[in-house]
Amino acid sequence: MDYLNKYIKGDKKIWFFVMCLMVFSVPFIYSSATNLANPSRDITAFSILMKHLVSIVAGLCIMYVSHKFNYRYYKKLSILLLGVCIIFLVSALLQKLLGFQEVGRWLKVPFGLSFQPSIVSKYVLVIYCCSVLFRFKDNNIERKHFIKVLFVPIMLVCALIFVSDFSSSVILFITILIIFFVEGRFTKYLLLMVSIPLLIVFLVYTFDILFPNLVPHRINTGISRIEKFFSVKDDYQLKQAKIAIKSGGVFNYRPGKSVQKNFLPQSTSDFIFPIVVEEYGLLGGGMVILFYILLLFRFLVVANQSKDIYARFLVLGIGFLFVFQAFTNMGVTVGLLPITGQQLPFVSSGMTSIFVLSWVIGIIINISHKNNEEQA
Repeated sequence: MDYLNKYIKGDKKIWFFVMCLMVFSVPFIYSSATNLANPSRDITAFSILMKHLVSIVAGLCIMYVSHKFNYRYYKKLSILLLGVCIIFLVSALLQKLLGFQEVGRWLKVPFGLSFQPSIVSKYVLVIYCCSVLFRFKDNNIERKHFIKVLFVPIMLVCALIFVSDFSSSVILFITILIIFFVEGRFTKYLLLMVSIPLLIVFLVYTFDILFPNLVPHRINTGISRIEKFFSVKDDYQLKQAKIAIKSGGVFNYRPGKSVQKNFLPQSTSDFIFPIVVEEYGLLGGGMVILFYILLLFRFLVVANQSKDIYARFLVLGIGFLFVFQAFTNMGVTVGLLPITGQQLPFVSSGMTSIFVLSWVIGIIINISHKNNEEQA
């Protein structure tokens, strides 16, 4: 224990809960990946599992480095990080327009690698907003300055994400609204923050009805998913997810014996939760939910212990976005929300997601470590 305390700092419960999710994800991924095997392309369930294991190990290394990095440096780094993310998002859209990819959700980089800039951009935007809020903690910000340093960057990033990832832009925007509401002094700008995006969404929806072939594919997909959600007939994926959950029972325990994984297109990512319930019952699914609730509780504890307002903003912003994404994913699979394409944090496969989440959780752990030092 002394050895661990020497090298592993911060809230040990957060470390434990995250590692539990990572460990539990291994059998989940291996089982769900069997239907994605494609021998002609040298893709097997084992190769998918090994890629996920590499992501987990690398993610733990990122989390370790991140939890050693003083969170206060992000006050100045946030604007630089935001600028880099905007470049990434624009580059991904340009690659789509130039025909290098169909969706615009991925950014291709040298050595045959690619990543999703929207995943890192949404957390960077939250960090940037927290930095700006801290900068003006003792002063009232005028409307003109608010539009310049907050409204424009928020709208720009959300719009760039919106084009290729409708759900992420909505979740990110709601998170930022909640941050402003909790902060208190910026509630007078909430009407401005809400009205313009709603107007844009209304215009896009109207344009989609009049000229459906001219609207970007991902936006069209998002609109279609919302329309299907309010229709009587279930979407194909949602129907298969409900069958998986229903067949799981309460105390079912049959690892690797899922049937619906053969019918769910995103069984290792967006729709992994129904596979978990089908193979491990509601008890297994409830354990996964419990870990996210416990993480939320630890985030609130860390935020409450923080005397630094900036640290409190960071923990609440990052923590809420993390948990919001988790419950959005699970809410989709049971039909409470429209299909979004959100991954289940630290459970779904996805290298970009695991790396970014490891980085931001490391920030929260670093804050908890600084809290412990101040209290000592």
